[in-house]
Amino acid sequence: MREIKKLILLFLLLGLVTEAASQNIEKQANKRAKLATAFLASEMDLNKKESDFLYDVLYEKILFVKDQITNRNLSQDDKKEVYNKSTKDAKKKLSTNFSPEQIKQILKSLNTFNSSKKVSK
Repeated sequence: MREIKKLILLFLLLGLVTEAASQNIEKQANKRAKLATAFLASEMDLNKKESDFLYDVLYEKILFVKDQITNRNLSQDDKKEVYNKSTKDAKKKLSTNFSPEQIKQILKSLNTFNSSKKVSK
């Protein structure tokens, strides 16, 4: 009976740790997506509706990348594949609200934003 109680307690603790880690990833993704959206909106003079849509796409992209890469022992090539897939998916989603020229500018500005964040870390 004692071992069962210990197992139950262990599973509960693991569940809490997993939940906390998940919330932390979502919090980080939210913060990063907000910063990137603000940067891109100012660079491209986006309206509120466009900014909100862009935030949703970026948030989803960031969560996907973090989910695929975090706590996994991936090679640089595997990570590159994840980044490429997330960019391809984001382009597809962005194409519903932005022109090809705007998407090109979004990705270019996003690269600038990401480069500046790496330097400031």
